[in-house]
Amino acid sequence: MTWRSDGTTTSTALLVGSDPERAPRGVNEWGYLREEIRPDGADVFTLRSLDSDDRNQTPVSFGDGGLFSVSCAAIDGADVNSVATTVDADGITYRMFDQFINTLNARPQHQWVTRRMGRPAGADAGFLTALERLIRLGGAARPLVGGAAVSYVYNNTIYDLAVRSSQIYGPASVGSRTFARLDRRELAITNRTTHEVTRFGVTYDPDETDIALPVQIFFQPSFWIRIELRLDDGVDAPLDPAADTSALARIRTICDAANASSSHLH
Repeated sequence: MTWRSDGTTTSTALLVGSDPERAPRGVNEWGYLREEIRPDGADVFTLRSLDSDDRNQTPVSFGDGGLFSVSCAAIDGADVNSVATTVDADGITYRMFDQFINTLNARPQHQWVTRRMGRPAGADAGFLTALERLIRLGGAARPLVGGAAVSYVYNNTIYDLAVRSSQIYGPASVGSRTFARLDRRELAITNRTTHEVTRFGVTYDPDETDIALPVQIFFQPSFWIRIELRLDDGVDAPLDPAADTSALARIRTICDAANASSSHLH
């Protein structure tokens, strides 16, 4: 997970996935989210693996299948314009982003579908931006109580991200770092259309005022697997693909071309 800002434009990205050579049952589940926020709007790029019977559309859920959902969203004031498609990329892992982009680039432009919706007042441009805002709301000077919530747009749907509980504890160590205190939050995402709820947890440093990123994320997508993402400076994991300016340029080129020639969903 990365956060960058030049004082005007802020980008937050999350590349998350399993290594099928190490994961139970050879699971290959992964996704990538990148949200770029500017004063005049935002651009959001998302991809995630799908199940054959995929119902949960939250960006923290991934399927163990060869089919991927990809979307590019441009958010301008009160409007959200997005293009989306599905890509068969069986066998491609989260370490093979360039190969995935090659597969996506070969996608026929007419197979992208355009969707448009209004953006409710106050809704954030995406999940990562909403999560960052919740973390900042609960900074060291203002402990956050259960029930606080923010809304965001994802996949042409409005979601509410709410705090179910919050607890301060410490000192504690995560990876190679020790923190004087940490804030552990239990969160819930509610789909306003289907009312489905997805629960997960985050831990963050409430004394960090510059970068609002969690140091742990806890997620249990099923009864047999529980996932913990933790801060670890020494882990062998891929970097944010968009840190490579050529990869970011390819993403933007693909999204621009899809926007220019996609079909329309009415």
